[in-house]
Amino acid sequence: MTDRQPILWLDLETTDLDPTHGRIVEIAAAITDAETLTYVGDAYHQLVDPGRDILTALAEPHGRVDPAIVAMHHQSGLTTDLINQFGATAPGTPVAGGGGGLLAYFDGLAAVETSLCRWLERNLEGAAHQGGGLAWWPADRLPWLGGSGPHFDRRWIDEHMPALGGRLHYRNFDVSTLRRAFDRWAGADLAGGAPPHRAGSDVVWAIEQARAARRLLTDGAAG
Repeated sequence: MTDRQPILWLDLETTDLDPTHGRIVEIAAAITDAETLTYVGDAYHQLVDPGRDILTALAEPHGRVDPAIVAMHHQSGLTTDLINQFGATAPGTPVAGGGGGLLAYFDGLAAVETSLCRWLERNLEGAAHQGGGLAWWPADRLPWLGGSGPHFDRRWIDEHMPALGGRLHYRNFDVSTLRRAFDRWAGADLAGGAPPHRAGSDVVWAIEQARAARRLLTDGAAG
């Protein structure tokens, strides 16, 4: 087996579009190779405690978080999951539990980043040495960052998780660009609807979009 290129498919759910103002609240990731889009290793998923102040803002909107983002996280069930894991709330009362604020958020995120980096290294190393030494890719090959609009996630990684950023190749693999290219140049719809705005589901959705694009390309080449 020739060595291949890994892709780290990653999605972040956040409380803002700007990484200098918001916080990460959910992370999911999976690894495939770039050639066949075959899954490598296990998947990663983690909720992130944004701090009591943001939990309260998500549960009882008061302008701290953009109303559109509050509505999106309520609709997807993410707010409920965050409160269930990091604190409990009743209507009209602040969220109980959870860390205090920004410093508590970054302390918690540092632990999540460490676990994510260990997960990434374990899965990349396992694939690099699978098959009795027949490597899928060299052990030091950095993964591309894949997803739907991975430039957004990379900005957050650079600002909030630089240790992870140092383990990634500079190249992005953006399925939203693939979708628009097929639509405008070939009149082909990759289907699949819109991503559901939950990190784990969005990762799976992006990989399925890439697989659909690959099928259209390979079937066309074969024909």
